[in-house]
Formats: sequence, structure tokens, C-alpha cells
Amino acid sequence: MRYLEWLDKTVGDRVSSGVIGAPVFLRADLQLAADHGLLGPLAGAAVESAVRWLNASVHSIYALGGAAAGNVTVMAEFSGGQSALLSAEMIWDGDASAQLLIIGQKGSLRIDDFPELPQLKGSPAAGKRWHDAILRSIEAGKPVVMARE
Repeated sequence: MRYLEWLDKTVGDRVSSGVIGAPVFLRADLQLAADHGLLGPLAGAAVESAVRWLNASVHSIYALGGAAAGNVTVMAEFSGGQSALLSAEMIWDGDASAQLLIIGQKGSLRIDDFPELPQLKGSPAAGKRWHDAILRSIEAGKPVVMARE
């Protein structure tokens, strides 16, 4: 998905500018998939972006939902105490959207974007490792602790 690459770079540039200080919390609501099968990979790509934006490694992942539910929600806890609540949802009616809120030590950053459908073609390229952990958490019904990198 070309859109995710653009979003990752755009948000990364803003966060790395230091204007909000060190980021401590991320909330992302991504309604970018019209295919149930893309929800897991989209959630995995969101975790991959969160790792870069929060500049920390993942300690644990707790996920709910799935393709049948039409959404995947992930609570990720990071090694530095940061956390992220990430949702990948189906586009049911209307337009695709990406809504992000990043809270930093000195301020916050909010992004509301409405990508065009041609930008959303293809499957997310990043996040395979996280997608596997998300699936394990959904199946187990409990958090998955990640191995130290």
C-alpha cells in the first residue's frame, strides 16, 4: 500500500522534528481496507510504524477482533513505557480514513486524512512479524510477550 509508506514518512518526519517532544502514546484508527483479509496485515503495518514513531521496541501485543469481525484492534506496550492503541477497520460506507493522535512530552500531533482509493491498492508490505504476533494473541485471547531484540 503506497499510502502507508507516505503516512509512515509524513508522521515520522513530524515526530522526529521534536515539536511534541518524546512520544509516549499513539492512537491510530485506520479505515483503509475493503478486503477482510487485509485487516491483519494492516494492523501489523501499524505496529511497525508505531515502533518507528515511538522509537522503542515492542514488549507485548494484545489483539482482539479478526477478519470475521471486520476489525482488528491492537494494544501494544513498548520497552520504554510507551503504549499504542491501533485499530484496522473495514471501509463499510463512504471514504477511507486515517486518524492518528500522538501524545508527546511537550505536546500532541493529530492527523486526520482521507486517502483516495487508488492509493490503497495492494497489501501492506511491512509488519509480517507483528501480524503473526497479532494472530497468536487473537487465537490465545491474551497478550503475547515479544522476545527481546
